[in-house]
Amino acid sequence: MDLARKRVQISNNRGRVNGWTSHDRVFGICTAVDGVARSGVAGKLLTADSDDSSRT
Repeated sequence: MDLARKRVQISNNRGRVNGWTSHDRVFGICTAVDGVARSGVAGKLLTADSDDSSRT
């Protein structure tokens, strides 16, 4: 994650990195596969009490 430039690294389902995209192009993230939580998800999810005033 590159917070200064507001972008994230994107990858495919085979573990290969495809490049970078801006935060406004991210529509969702994978949080679990077959009921097994994915590592690294903590801190990346919006919650009901999150301040999303910067989103349009």
